[in-house]
Amino acid sequence: MAERPNIVLFFTDQQRYDSVACSHGDPRVRESLHTPNLDRLCSEGARFDRAYTPNPVCIPARHNMMTGLPARYHGHAANSGNPCPRELPVLPQLLSDAGYLTHAVGKMHFRPMRRHHGFDRMELMEETPRYREDDDYLMYLKSVGCNVLHQHGVRHLLYHQPQRSLVPEEHHGSRWVADRSIEFLRRAAAEDRPFFLKSSWIAPHPPENVPERLADLYAGAALPGRIPRLEPPDDRSDLVPMARNRFELGEGMLDDPPRLRRHREHYHVSISFVDEQMGRILDCLDELGLASNTLLLFASDHGEMLGDLDCFQKSLPYESACRIPFIMRFPGVIEPGSVDSEHFVDLNDVLPTFLDAAGVNYPGPLELPGASLLDAGSGRDRSVQYIENGNGPKRWCSLRDAKYKYVYSYYGGHEALFDMVQDPFEQRNLLTEGVPADLRPVYDHMRRRLVDYEERWGLAGMIEWKDFLRLQPYALPAGPKARNSQYPPPWILTLPPEELAGLRHPTEEIIDAVRDEPLVRLSELDLEGWARRVGLDGDFVERVRRGNP
Repeated sequence: MAERPNIVLFFTDQQRYDSVACSHGDPRVRESLHTPNLDRLCSEGARFDRAYTPNPVCIPARHNMMTGLPARYHGHAANSGNPCPRELPVLPQLLSDAGYLTHAVGKMHFRPMRRHHGFDRMELMEETPRYREDDDYLMYLKSVGCNVLHQHGVRHLLYHQPQRSLVPEEHHGSRWVADRSIEFLRRAAAEDRPFFLKSSWIAPHPPENVPERLADLYAGAALPGRIPRLEPPDDRSDLVPMARNRFELGEGMLDDPPRLRRHREHYHVSISFVDEQMGRILDCLDELGLASNTLLLFASDHGEMLGDLDCFQKSLPYESACRIPFIMRFPGVIEPGSVDSEHFVDLNDVLPTFLDAAGVNYPGPLELPGASLLDAGSGRDRSVQYIENGNGPKRWCSLRDAKYKYVYSYYGGHEALFDMVQDPFEQRNLLTEGVPADLRPVYDHMRRRLVDYEERWGLAGMIEWKDFLRLQPYALPAGPKARNSQYPPPWILTLPPEELAGLRHPTEEIIDAVRDEPLVRLSELDLEGWARRVGLDGDFVERVRRGNP
């Protein structure tokens, strides 16, 4: 039998499709974006330009990738704390059972947190761990004497605000993932068996806690342009319902273009810093002589609206949230420098692709929605892309082909149709005033196909008599009250009293995080709401109001 390949998965969180330099259509932006190692992977492998997440939110997307199955089976249609059913075959377990050394570093987002799903070892770096002892990165920071409250940036008051890292660059989480991955590769090189390594970064997920050295990397540089809304700012009816509470998440940035621009700069700085760390891992693979027999895939769980259509974050059916970078290198198998701009691929394809490379058969009785990207004759219909998100009234699903995207929201039966050729930025819903007569055949075709996909792959019970259920509207949560206001970080509450007493006050870290970011004016943020939600330090609010925090 031919030698089985090693498998490496580089995975980021909330990285947009237009964030890789070599794939950008605007030459000015292509020249400005600093992603030399992702560009290198594109030149040495294949770039898939029509790559999507099957569900644009963290936990569901990661479970689709790990199980090869949609939420109908793994139970995560939105972020939730439910455990994945134990009877489902999962990628790391299948590779481990086949003799692979399996290792994970970074953000996994598993529930429960330490369920390993077949990884021989996990070195975790999660966003908000409940216990410090569960998080290897927090334990590392303790070992080097770096005692910070906000190890990945200030999440509550400054969640979407430009800010600097409170952790020195040599101990930054993005670098730590590369450090631990390299250490694993050096150990694995001495083993007489193939390995599967998942290196998973939290970045560029907010807050963008950028290192000082790179903070001004994109100052004044050409960046991917923000996509504006065409409708009046006070008219939200044209947006899908779940987007109508996303305007205020930026907390004033829509009315402050320089600050929004700075936020977007930091987003891309986070990506460039991760790119540097990927380069270190790629160099290690070369140094150890492993690259020639390693299948390497780079992808992200979903995108980020980043102010497009006046929205922030994820969970929306727009391209900014759903479309992702997807690059695969496999020497001797994949043609270097190839680009697939025609076929739709998504995270459902990862499990069957890796199993195909490893020569492992999928043992489950269920049909997989994805297929191996190494098998051109797999039979998957790659002319369309189905995406789902949410439960009950919050649920929406969409289908797009080369020409159109159709979106159905169960919230009141709201519908949207976009011409993706004439309107690639989805600024005009063609169904705002009903179905135009000339588009009736298109509408009927796309709706019928989406019903079929939803019935086959969507949550059970959402289709009745070959049509969508129509659920009544519910109360949408207000934007600023729904954002990440978690404080204190849960792991802090479990510390011994003597350690807790030695930690810095949170307001000190808030001030330090934005000290060199003059566009962030604390007095203009929701200070009272923050103090009310976290229940502390009203005096800090008053000091900020007086201009002396």
